[in-house]
Amino acid sequence: MGAIRHNGFIPWDDDMDFYMLRDDYEKFINLGKNEFPDNFFVQTHENDKNWYRPFCKLRNSNTTAIEKEFENLDINHGLWIDIFPLDYSDKKLSKISLFWFKLLLHRFDYQTNKSAKNKLLHFLALCFFPFKEKAFKKLDNFYVKRKCLKNYLINYSECYEASYFADYLEYPFEDATILVPSHYLEILEKNYGDWIKIPPENDRKSCHVIKYLDLSIPYEKYEERK
Repeated sequence: MGAIRHNGFIPWDDDMDFYMLRDDYEKFINLGKNEFPDNFFVQTHENDKNWYRPFCKLRNSNTTAIEKEFENLDINHGLWIDIFPLDYSDKKLSKISLFWFKLLLHRFDYQTNKSAKNKLLHFLALCFFPFKEKAFKKLDNFYVKRKCLKNYLINYSECYEASYFADYLEYPFEDATILVPSHYLEILEKNYGDWIKIPPENDRKSCHVIKYLDLSIPYEKYEERK
C-alpha cells in the first residue's frame, strides 16, 4: 500500500514488513549466517534463544530500537524489519486444526497480551507443547503445499491465489525501486477493501510502542549503560 498509494512510506506507519516464499525465506536465513556484514543479524528462534516469535527479523546491531513489549527480553534489540514466510496451504483449515494452530501460537506469543484469557491459553499451550523446539517443528508442519499462499502468522483465514505471486513489477518507493506482485490490486482489495481511501486522521496510528531509540549506538552499548 505504501508503494502504490504513497510511492514510499505510509506517513503514519512506523515499520516495514516483507513476505518471502518459504523456500526463499529459508535461503535468506541460511545466507544470514555467513554472508551478511557483521552488524546485520537475522534473528530467529534458533540463533537468539529468547526470541519467541515464529518469524524472523533482520536487525542492525549497530543501532538500538527497543520495543516496549520486548524490553525485558535478553535479545538483539537493533533496528529491524520483519520478514514473514508465505506458505502453500489448504484454502481453509478445519476448525479443529485452526484451534490447535492458534493454541500453538499462544505457546510463543504470551508476552504481548497478558490478559486472563491469554494466560489460560498460554498455560494450556505449555501443557500440550512443553518443548520450544518441538513446538516450532509442529508449527512448520501446518505448512503443506496446496493451491494457495498464506501468511499464517498474521492472518489465519485469508488465502491468496498462488498466481498472485508468480510475477513481479518494479515500483518506486522513496528513492529506491522495489518489487511488488503483479496482482497487487487483488491483494490490496482482499486485505483492505477500499484501500485507495485515506483513513480518517484519528485512525492514522503506528502499531509499535518504542521504549528507546538511538540509531547512533549499538544495542549492547545501551544495555551496558543501562
